[in-house]
Amino acid sequence: MKRALLFFLLIPFLAAQTTIEVQITSESSHHLVLENEYIRVFKVEVAPHASTLMHRHRHDYVFVTLGDAHVSNEVEGKPSVDLKLSDGETRFVAGNFAHVAKNLSDQPFRNATIELRQDERLRQTPSHWPEENGEKTFPGGRITTLFVKDGVRVSEVNLNQARSYPATITTVRICWSPSPISIYPATSKEWARCPESSSPAMSNGCREATPTP
Repeated sequence: MKRALLFFLLIPFLAAQTTIEVQITSESSHHLVLENEYIRVFKVEVAPHASTLMHRHRHDYVFVTLGDAHVSNEVEGKPSVDLKLSDGETRFVAGNFAHVAKNLSDQPFRNATIELRQDERLRQTPSHWPEENGEKTFPGGRITTLFVKDGVRVSEVNLNQARSYPATITTVRICWSPSPISIYPATSKEWARCPESSSPAMSNGCREATPTP
């Protein structure tokens, strides 16, 4: 009788230790804003001192931090990692893992997550982009290539303050034509698209996304 009672007492305890994993599209902090055959883009926002659900990233991805952030990255089966991220900081992350992102800050944690849907094929294909890290200037600003991964070039664009682009608003610009893909963390005043990208569902063009404050 005592053994049976102990068994029933352990059931709720074991259930509490089991973390349910959800698809990224079902995770309430991830908001799908753009999807085509090459990429899926999520606007991510986690409230202060809140956590995402355990969710799986099945593809490689790039994320752009929107505002300074302090988070705990808790990958399933691994020790948690404390991360302090700067506004505009951009990183490449290899996929096929599940994690929880816990916001340790008093401010919302926001980022743009760009999932590379053809990562497996692109890893086996020579990149269209040169492996360059130089800085180039253009009228009104400069552009710096940060890295090239999975056939994707990630560049930082800085626009002069004298122009009508305040540096306080972060923009992510994603271009495809239809391949290769280029991602720009930049500054801009509003949503904008290249002329040929009249619809987010089109397979060609560019799109700039400014998060809602």
